[in-house]
Amino acid sequence: IISRNFNDEEIAVLPVTPLTDLDFSLCNQPQALELMSIDTCGGTSFCILDIIVTDDNAPMLNCPLPLDVFIGNPDHLDEVEDWEESISAIDPCGSVVNFLSDLDDSRINFICLDFFEIPVEFEGMDVCGNVSTCNTQLNVTNEFAPVVTCDADFTVECNFDIEELQDLFLEQFEDIPEFDEDVTVVTDPSTNNIEDVEGLMCGEFVTVNYLVQDGCERRTDCSAEITVEDNVTPSQDPCPQNLIIDRIDDNTTDEILAWLDAIPFAEDNCSVVDNSVDFDQALLQDLCAWPDTIEVIFIAADRCGNSTSCSSNLFVASSTVSLSCQSNLILECGDSNNDQLIADWLLLAAATDQDGQTIPVTNNFSGQIETGGCVDSTLVSFEVFNDCGQSNQCESFILIQDTTSPTILCPTEQTFNVSEGGEISQRVEDWLALVEGNDLCSGVTITNTFNSDLGNLDCDFNDVVEFTVIDSCGLVSNCEVALRIVNDVSVQISCPQDTSILCSDINADSFIEKIIASQRVVTATSDVQISEDFQNPDFDECNRTQIVTINLFASDECDNNSECSFEVIFIPDPSVYIPNIFNLNEANEANRAFGVFGNDGIRELIEAQVFDRYGNLLRSVNDINSNQIPLVWDGTINGKIAEQGVYTYVLRFTTINSDIPIQRAGTFTLLR
Repeated sequence: IISRNFNDEEIAVLPVTPLTDLDFSLCNQPQALELMSIDTCGGTSFCILDIIVTDDNAPMLNCPLPLDVFIGNPDHLDEVEDWEESISAIDPCGSVVNFLSDLDDSRINFICLDFFEIPVEFEGMDVCGNVSTCNTQLNVTNEFAPVVTCDADFTVECNFDIEELQDLFLEQFEDIPEFDEDVTVVTDPSTNNIEDVEGLMCGEFVTVNYLVQDGCERRTDCSAEITVEDNVTPSQDPCPQNLIIDRIDDNTTDEILAWLDAIPFAEDNCSVVDNSVDFDQALLQDLCAWPDTIEVIFIAADRCGNSTSCSSNLFVASSTVSLSCQSNLILECGDSNNDQLIADWLLLAAATDQDGQTIPVTNNFSGQIETGGCVDSTLVSFEVFNDCGQSNQCESFILIQDTTSPTILCPTEQTFNVSEGGEISQRVEDWLALVEGNDLCSGVTITNTFNSDLGNLDCDFNDVVEFTVIDSCGLVSNCEVALRIVNDVSVQISCPQDTSILCSDINADSFIEKIIASQRVVTATSDVQISEDFQNPDFDECNRTQIVTINLFASDECDNNSECSFEVIFIPDPSVYIPNIFNLNEANEANRAFGVFGNDGIRELIEAQVFDRYGNLLRSVNDINSNQIPLVWDGTINGKIAEQGVYTYVLRFTTINSDIPIQRAGTFTLLR
């Protein structure tokens, strides 16, 4: 690494941190090293360098010397373990070395030779994965004969399997490390009487002699007392299904006994099975006193004291019956269906026995019901008997009530016209008497709300009359009917056609009065009033057309009326507006040209002409709209601005009240 100063001279490079801080045991891992260079002027420069340490050298192993092992020494396995841990190694980079060997010391005891050698290879690996191996061996001397103590007693389950018993013998040798794991029982009958165990019953025992041999054919004589026991309960088929007796009759007892005899089948692996039933036979003496549901236990027991059981329920329904009375019957007084409703209601009382079967119900109804008031009641009793002769009763009422309002038949809506003749009061009374009322249970009272003076009904009457029917229980029905009395002789008034007048022609008030006085009114009565809503417009400055709508009203003493309307158009006196000067430099565009217009009194501006002072025609305009300010002359001649001075105009027009053209001439001044 080279560092130079500004004169291109080499200067020293020094590490910022000591090199001793680097860990050379970290294999193939980058480590940062910061470097610094300082020139004579004190200027500094830094850089960081990654240093990676590599190790391709395997460690050098120091293999243990061969070891002599005597299996007769009880500590020989510990000696082998210490021997394995004595291996060492030197690594060029000083890293840790991990060791492995291919020795399976658990097999040293199970080699049947008196003397044998076991080659052992050690492997050492440093942290960089470099591996070295070395070889050595164990020299094993096997002069040890194991001492085995056999278990004295065994217990087996009845109907055991011979092979399972032999396996039971061998389990005791699993924890003896000196004895080969390939231990077997010698089946030679001369040395093994295991067959004597077969056929023993529970609680019986026999002494069995047997010979055990390991994989090196080392043998041990054993004997054990074998006792047979039975811990298995008998097997039992499912219990009979629950027995439900819904009705007690002559066959009930036999049905229960047949069910009790249906004992479930049972068997045992060692002995015969005795069956029994936990049931109190005294219950069969009085079935009506049966305690509803009892649990019956079916028991199966073998001769070794093992038992199993199952249970089922036996239900004999009580001798009571269920009676349900219906709700009270509410009938409407006078209903033609009452007899049928009562007959149907009596059948609603329901009774069921213990098995849900319907049984007949009797009642004490005589066929007569109490009537006479707005609410009457008759008590009905219902009764039913069970199989044991016991009765059950309930009661309900037949209620007769009047909740139906009386019927009402109202007259139809009526209109009486005074002009039809006849006494109007009598005609109204006859109409009021047309209402009808009726009730199924009592008499009725009829009223109405008509309270007008029948003697004063010449003019209109328009109202709703309410008719009411009330029975003796206070129930009400009503209806409302419209009654109209009219005087339909029409009043007719005819207004004149719309008309136009000049503001200055006539007096407006007198003109309207003449129009009102000239109207024709037709009515059946003589007293007719005519009115109008005319308001005289403001004619002080009549400079625009005004339209006034006038309404005329005519009514007689019975409020028969008619109305009409017409328009009067007030037109101002004809007037034409002509400027006498205009300035081409005027800010207002409308004042920079010569134009004329007329008010609503002008029918048509026919033509406007402009002349210079020599009588030359400069401009002529036709078809002028009188309601706008038309541009007659813009102050130019052949596209050039005219000279300042006085000019002449000629104007022809017609007025609203004359088709004869009127001509008017004058002068105006052009400024520029």
